[in-house]
Amino acid sequence: MKDLTGIKFGRWTVIEFVERKNKNYYWKCICDCGTIKIIQNPKSLKSKSCGCLVKEINTKHGLDGNKLYHVFNSMKFRCYNEKCSSYKYYGGRGIIICDEWLQDVHNFINWSNLNGYENGLTIDRIDVNGNYCPENCRWITNKEQGLNKANNTWLTFNGECKTLCQWADELGINRSTLCFRIYNKNFSVEEALTKPIRKQGQTTISKESTNSIDTNLEAAN
Repeated sequence: MKDLTGIKFGRWTVIEFVERKNKNYYWKCICDCGTIKIIQNPKSLKSKSCGCLVKEINTKHGLDGNKLYHVFNSMKFRCYNEKCSSYKYYGGRGIIICDEWLQDVHNFINWSNLNGYENGLTIDRIDVNGNYCPENCRWITNKEQGLNKANNTWLTFNGECKTLCQWADELGINRSTLCFRIYNKNFSVEEALTKPIRKQGQTTISKESTNSIDTNLEAAN
């Protein structure tokens, strides 16, 4: 075991060794702000401080507790930090944040407040292959966000192209049922969307259910 006493890791300074449990070593450390904490394997620390560093940054910007500031940081994390689990879908695909927002977070906050931001809404890129910028972003609900994901399944039927979820909602068919028909049973789009749903314990569906599906299909057409 290497003695880490006196060594700094970010804002943490190792005070003394505490104990070993299994293959992990625990050390008493003190943050520059005075906070003392027992830390497991300080060399593998991902946090640079006890949290005081983030608070100082937030206070400097005057944005401590501002939800839009945290949205902005999340955008930066997935676009520029390769350790982010979602990086491959954003920065890994070349998606970035425009200079106007990246250089001053207040520009992003001002744009958001002038372009429909409300609590509960999420930021969405209109073109899923485009960058985070005023021309390509909007504020929408979580359900609307789901319809714009790059990995959505789009189905064309009777000249209409909609996501699998949209067809499921419109025709009253469970989304998992459609997925099973298309990916497990290899149904055609027409079969998947029009085949009557068999109720549990029945070999055929009721006339009322058939009429309901026919009505929905007519409305879709």
